[in-house]
Amino acid sequence: MAKHITHVLKRMKEQVALISNEDEDMQKQTLTEAQECAGFEEMHNRIVIGGYFNHLFFFSILGAQGGASEPQGQLKEMIDKHFTDYSGFKESFKKVVAQRFQPGWVWLSILPDGSKLLVTQTNNEDNTLMMGVIETKSIPIICLDLWEHSYWEEHEGSANGSYVEQFFDNVDWQKVSKNFEDYNVKGQVAPLL
Repeated sequence: MAKHITHVLKRMKEQVALISNEDEDMQKQTLTEAQECAGFEEMHNRIVIGGYFNHLFFFSILGAQGGASEPQGQLKEMIDKHFTDYSGFKESFKKVVAQRFQPGWVWLSILPDGSKLLVTQTNNEDNTLMMGVIETKSIPIICLDLWEHSYWEEHEGSANGSYVEQFFDNVDWQKVSKNFEDYNVKGQVAPLL
């Protein structure tokens, strides 16, 4: 799996470089800034740039070995406020996963003003930062890859059940909680690398 991930990210990075070489405005933007305005009328750009961001973000929140098994601090408080508790949040997240019938992503995000947490879904390689593509821009906290390649073989073709549980078991909640306090509540996306 690690070999596949490395290959996918390398190819996506090459495609992003090709697009930014053709677009002088994009050369001046970070990958996160590019999500908000990267010529999204052109589907190819949206898929490549969104896909690269989404995968980097997804892999950046995983790796919970020895970390917290649940959200902490301000993130825990917000989850308790909006979903009753961590179990309520997980159930809301799982419901959105169960509603997906095409490739895409499920997100926990926060409105830029810090007022509300959202569990949302996006199609293909779209994400919660893409103004004009999504209804309400929000700052991503965690995301789950619902493209078939991420779960098909190991989870018998179903994104429900064991795939989602394994995801929650592997989220580095200590890192995600720290990112939430350092960046997300200020309307910023945590650094990807």
